[in-house]
Amino acid sequence: MNYKQQTALQGRSAMGAGAGIKEGKSQVKSFALLLFVFVISWGLCGCSTVSTYLGLQKEEPAYEEQLLAAYNRTKLNKSITLDVLPMLQSSKHEFLSQGDSVVAALGQGKEGYKTWFEMVTFDEYKLTAKRKYFFLVDEKITRSPTNPRYVFFAPRRGLAFDCEMALSKQMRDESYETEGAAQIAILKQVWKDLRKDIDELGQDVGGGGQNSKALDICGLLLNQAFETIMLTLETSPVLATKLIDKGGVEFEHINFDKGGIQMVIDGDTAAVKIRLGVLVETLSR
Repeated sequence: MNYKQQTALQGRSAMGAGAGIKEGKSQVKSFALLLFVFVISWGLCGCSTVSTYLGLQKEEPAYEEQLLAAYNRTKLNKSITLDVLPMLQSSKHEFLSQGDSVVAALGQGKEGYKTWFEMVTFDEYKLTAKRKYFFLVDEKITRSPTNPRYVFFAPRRGLAFDCEMALSKQMRDESYETEGAAQIAILKQVWKDLRKDIDELGQDVGGGGQNSKALDICGLLLNQAFETIMLTLETSPVLATKLIDKGGVEFEHINFDKGGIQMVIDGDTAAVKIRLGVLVETLSR
């Protein structure tokens, strides 16, 4: 083989090697592109799954606000039966009673873990609302009630109770030794009226049925909560003066671990909020 032939052969070998390198680079680029597309696609399609584990979800309305519509629109000393009935007769409730003095409705979740009821008591002479109640208990709360974007890793329990009542003239004129004693006396009256109204409602609904049993459970849970609250206040009466604070008074609960209560007196009305379990977060809202 002469010099020219060797040179030509080496040239062809170099060209072949250069083509191999270019082909290798092309394959690397193609693989990198495919990997990039995969990562982007996984990020777009899998972000909802990942965000669930991180505790992030699309924001939804605050936990019990969607059920509180009738309670919020009922005005003490103003609303009459004809005002309240249409609000309670909604798809979220099953109508329980339409007596002379008590109107109520109850609702339950599909799987039975959540129960709520609304009840309004009317003055037998003026026919206007004098007490109103909202109650909700949920055994499996999956989202934070104050930040619905956050999803709990394990379901939690919670209870919410709202009550507003018109104070009688006798109670308004009553004199007490201390502010705390006045707060405790009013709270005891709220508890007494609640038991009376639930008992009357139970008689209208009748015993033995599913609604009657659900109402009984609600009543037992509320009695247990009030008993715990009264024990806490009687053990430390000074706490009663903090009921009007934004955060209310905290207490321990045997079934829900923690609880909180707030009571605000405004003129001739008293408003009480009780929260247990994970719903304690909503007390100051």
